[in-house]
Amino acid sequence: MSKNWADIWESRVDAPREMNHVELLKANGYDNKRSALLPWNLTYAQEFYWNIIRLQESDSVYEVGCGSGAFLYSLYKEGYKVGGIDLSKNLIDLAVINLHGGNFTCGDAQEINTAEKWDHVVSFGLFFYFPSKEYAETLLLKMLEKSNKSVSIYELPDLDRKEECEAMRRATTPNYDRDYAGLEHLYFSKQWFCDFARRHGLHLTLFDQVIPDYENGKYRFCAVFNKIL
Repeated sequence: MSKNWADIWESRVDAPREMNHVELLKANGYDNKRSALLPWNLTYAQEFYWNIIRLQESDSVYEVGCGSGAFLYSLYKEGYKVGGIDLSKNLIDLAVINLHGGNFTCGDAQEINTAEKWDHVVSFGLFFYFPSKEYAETLLLKMLEKSNKSVSIYELPDLDRKEECEAMRRATTPNYDRDYAGLEHLYFSKQWFCDFARRHGLHLTLFDQVIPDYENGKYRFCAVFNKIL
């Protein structure tokens, strides 16, 4: 039977229940040698992320591809308004159970409600699952329409480091070519984001991933867009 990313994420959780932050991260797939995320190293990176977008105490944060809510969990604990959308019903159920009062919806990323505005719209570890650059651009435009202040795309596979990254994935995953057949990642060049920003009159900040003790981070970068007033 052929596999796709949607099937894989839907099968990550059997019965949604109350979980701690570590368990929520594992439910989102950050649980192997190359993609181990823990609250401490994610929080370290997020301090940098929030400084870049100038996050204020009154701001709201909406995540496209939110999964279990693990990326938003620290903000939720600090009292921020959080919400998101994800294709996996099981993972959304986890977010609803564990981030009480959050605004979470099950659906395709392209189905975000752009009439409902949020201050910051983000994605973390999502864009490499997309079928094409055209899909990514369409979604980026919707994310910009939904946001009041900024759009941030964290965890972008760097096209310039693709060969090194694929070699690392094979070295750390038994039967990689067999098990991941048809499940390729979509890689992006930094120039693609520069061109997008120029076409749409946006201010762009690019930076390499800043998560410590995180193997995948060596091959990924982040993009933050702000509207030019």
